[in-house]
Amino acid sequence: IFSIGSTSRLTEFLGGKYGWGKRRRALGIFQKALRFKSDDIIEHPSRLHEVKILPDTFNFPGYVIIFDNSVGLIPFEEPARGILITSRSFSVMFKSIFEALWKAF
Repeated sequence: IFSIGSTSRLTEFLGGKYGWGKRRRALGIFQKALRFKSDDIIEHPSRLHEVKILPDTFNFPGYVIIFDNSVGLIPFEEPARGILITSRSFSVMFKSIFEALWKAF
């Protein structure tokens, strides 16, 4: 799994804990994440993730999650909504964007 965006803002936007982290770790799924320094990041092997911090100048008012052949997009604006695109091509494109950002930061 790859993700871009603030988990703190996502949790706030969704009105509380969203709980995916516990389920992901219970299933043994590893995640690479691009976050902001304002996020609460716990570095420990049991967290099954690797995190890089985006610069404050990176304007990203939303959350992206890339998994399997799917891409989830959640803009942080009302009314709350999200888009899930299940497409190998979209997944490959967004994984490429993620990897370029990962290398840049």
